Amino acid sequence: MTANSHNLSLPDDNAITLACVRTVLDAAPDVRKEGPPTSAASREVVAKMLEDVSRDYLPGAALAEIEECDVPAMAAHLLAECDEIEIPAGYEDRVDVVWRKTAGKSAGAVVLGTCKPVAKRERQTWQGPGRAPWWRVTLALDVWCLLTRDERWALVFHELMHASVKDDADGMITGPAARAHDIEEFAATIARYGIMNEMPARVVAQAMARPRIIEELRTWAVDPVTKNGLLFGTDLAPVGWGR
Repeated sequence: MTANSHNLSLPDDNAITLACVRTVLDAAPDVRKEGPPTSAASREVVAKMLEDVSRDYLPGAALAEIEECDVPAMAAHLLAECDEIEIPAGYEDRVDVVWRKTAGKSAGAVVLGTCKPVAKRERQTWQGPGRAPWWRVTLALDVWCLLTRDERWALVFHELMHASVKDDADGMITGPAARAHDIEEFAATIARYGIMNEMPARVVAQAMARPRIIEELRTWAVDPVTKNGLLFGTDLAPVGWGR
């Protein structure tokens, strides 16, 4: 079972691309010391290392021989193991993987990746090998190279969670669709006003149920008296409650 990554042909100078990416991956630990992967400083360093990459976009297959960049294989594994992803069995090959050389921005934030349904016109005029893709996962190569292993897996999983399907009145699948995030909220809102509806509550409950939650809470802070993990800053008081 493999994800589709053939919609763009491999460039003739793909060996140069592979060499550039390997250079970035080797340098990543030192680059991260200068700032987070999404920082302008870190991305500027990586951009210089990727200057010889000839295309702004590359198919997933272009980098698949590098273990850290074999996203089609990662996607296939996640689809086999994670029932939460709404891509039905038998549609695994409909996921197209594309690399974007440098990350874009949306509302001022660096975009690590996207997953969007492929337009009907492209699906119906598809002439590439295999079946036409239904969903396209696009990942920012510059930021990807700076992520840790866990961060990469989390990113691919996150993007695949955006994939869904349309169906008709009889429940027959008719095409691809997009799935929105479960919650749209600021951490500060929850800190001041609590959990206001079901979905944030379910998100918090699932986060607290993680096997590594104690280890992760220590990363943020631990109350020296109660020994409880501090998820939010203690100086955030609710606003509008007469305080």
